[in-house]
Amino acid sequence: MARQIEQQKFLLRLASSLLVCPIEKIEEIISESLENLGRYAQADRASLVLERTGGQSASMLAEWHSEDRPILRNILQNFDPSIFSHWHKTILEKKDVVRLSSLSSLPPEAQAEKSFLEKAGIQSLLMVPICLEQRVIGTIGVSSREQREWPEETVNFLLLAADIFASAFKRRFSGQIMATLVRIGEAAAKAESLESLLHLIHNSINQLLPARNFYLALYDSQKHLVSFPYFVDERDPKPEPRVLRRGLTEYVLRTGQPLLATDKDIKELAALGEIEIIGTIPFVWLGVPLKINNECIGVLALQSYDRNVTYTKEDEALLQLISKDLALVINRKRNEAELAEKEQFLRNIFMSIRDGLCVLDQNFNILSVNQTIEQWSHLTLPVEGKKCYQAIYHRSEPCEICPTKKALETGIPSMEVIPFKDKEKRELRWFEVFAFPLIDHNSGSISGAIEYIRDITARRTAEDRLKESLQEKEILLRELHHRVKNNMQVISSLLNLQANYTNDPATREMFRETQRRIRSMALVHEQLYQSSNLSKINFDFYLENLSSHIFQSCGVSTHRIKLKKQCQNIFLDVNMAIPLGMIYNELLTNALKHAFPGDREGEIMVILGRTEDNRCFLEVADNGIGLPPDFSLEASRTLGLQIIQTLCQQLRGEIKIDRNNGTSFKIFFPCPVEAHP
Repeated sequence: MARQIEQQKFLLRLASSLLVCPIEKIEEIISESLENLGRYAQADRASLVLERTGGQSASMLAEWHSEDRPILRNILQNFDPSIFSHWHKTILEKKDVVRLSSLSSLPPEAQAEKSFLEKAGIQSLLMVPICLEQRVIGTIGVSSREQREWPEETVNFLLLAADIFASAFKRRFSGQIMATLVRIGEAAAKAESLESLLHLIHNSINQLLPARNFYLALYDSQKHLVSFPYFVDERDPKPEPRVLRRGLTEYVLRTGQPLLATDKDIKELAALGEIEIIGTIPFVWLGVPLKINNECIGVLALQSYDRNVTYTKEDEALLQLISKDLALVINRKRNEAELAEKEQFLRNIFMSIRDGLCVLDQNFNILSVNQTIEQWSHLTLPVEGKKCYQAIYHRSEPCEICPTKKALETGIPSMEVIPFKDKEKRELRWFEVFAFPLIDHNSGSISGAIEYIRDITARRTAEDRLKESLQEKEILLRELHHRVKNNMQVISSLLNLQANYTNDPATREMFRETQRRIRSMALVHEQLYQSSNLSKINFDFYLENLSSHIFQSCGVSTHRIKLKKQCQNIFLDVNMAIPLGMIYNELLTNALKHAFPGDREGEIMVILGRTEDNRCFLEVADNGIGLPPDFSLEASRTLGLQIIQTLCQQLRGEIKIDRNNGTSFKIFFPCPVEAHP
């Protein structure tokens, strides 16, 4: 009884000292306590072994032994605990006590343990696990050179000591977490590369919890790609960048929430269709999102294939803290890369523009020029700091007409045409100079100007020549439209000849439809070369001519089917007239062929006008038999209706269909800027 009281007093003193001591003193106090642990257990050796680097290795943290016993601490440094498979299984998997009274009681599979004990001169052994957050982080062991039984009293004594040590290590672990977060934060602020930072984070996490398998996934929302800049895994190779799938990584990206899942949870998610299995299924997977402004930019993940390793909500919280710093670094690196890329891009543009660019301060001093100005002016480099009127224009004072002076005085962009004489060739040239003020956004004051200089000597010469040849160019343009029209007429004639070689009415009608479509395009060019305006046509007049052609081509009498028109004078250019003409060709042809079967008489109304919301419309309406009840323009597979839809999209238009009293197709499209000639 007295012995038990002494043990309890010792444990109370040990717990008290570990509770109030500085964190850096914890290991020292634990080391000093081992002698009392060994003596109370009536052993000649006591030791404490801790797992390190997430269970990949272990080391003897502290050891006490009687004077005549050999030192084992030097041997048991950074060793693989799995080599002692029997102890490893008993302690890690079962979280059980190893109680060995003699070497002969070892099972046959414990050959590594037996060999080690024989070399160390140990005959009996007692080891208890130290558990922290349901995870075995080490063991306390006592041993003896003699064969002996370890009573339950000693086992309980060591288990109580293990609980005390676990609390102390938890306290130290919290301090290590804070130190790690500070270290990661400092590294994040100074990180030169993302890879080096991730390597540091991986090593730091590995000192706190099992992190043998660790990776970072980044999401590019513009390209919809997931990449893996850092990926360490003992089972699967590093993935290539991939489009979004439905793996665990994408699940966290999609939900924006952390995920702690066992292999059973993963299989259940897959069965529910929430994810797909990609790669080897881990025993446990922990992933947290990286967020910037509530936008998920990536995932930080740990996974383990070892059933002896698990993760907890505390591990999840730790990873989330790290992910916040990492997200800021990634965002900063991205911004820096984008800024550097934009600066280089702008610099490349600045230096490659064929026109001149010159940046000046408010006193006309040159801050920077591009290569074009250097070539024009044969500048003596460097030019920075020189006056622009001296270095570029070879004047002793500012130009009489200076747009930069106006821009600096008014803060408004200015433009002037300035004569320029090359210093060596003395030939007169003309420059168009644009000056744009540079505004200091902090003070609002004008700090300088950018001159954009364009050599317009050739343009002025060309303008003079252009004026002289304008009439000739008009003739050429008319000839061009004429030839286009003639070429289309040749194509139409060839189709007509080809149609005569077939006896199939459907095939012959297909040729006729193609001829009508070609005619609708050719008519545009015909009106252009006949018009006084070579850029646009009167679409009302165009519809009149095209309608006559369609009636004739379809062989329909205007007495049986009457055509009425209500058309305003709207002038369209060739880019709008051709697709709209083809749409009209299809609509009128369909009405003539299908709206009035047999000898049925009827009326077709064509309306061309403008709406109140500044749009134009073309309506083709008939009082025929109407459309079938199941008709759908989107589902229609006929070529004519597909042409209508495609051309309407090309015009950025809208189709509306009215089935009341026959059929009405109404095409709305943007009005041209100038609807009159």
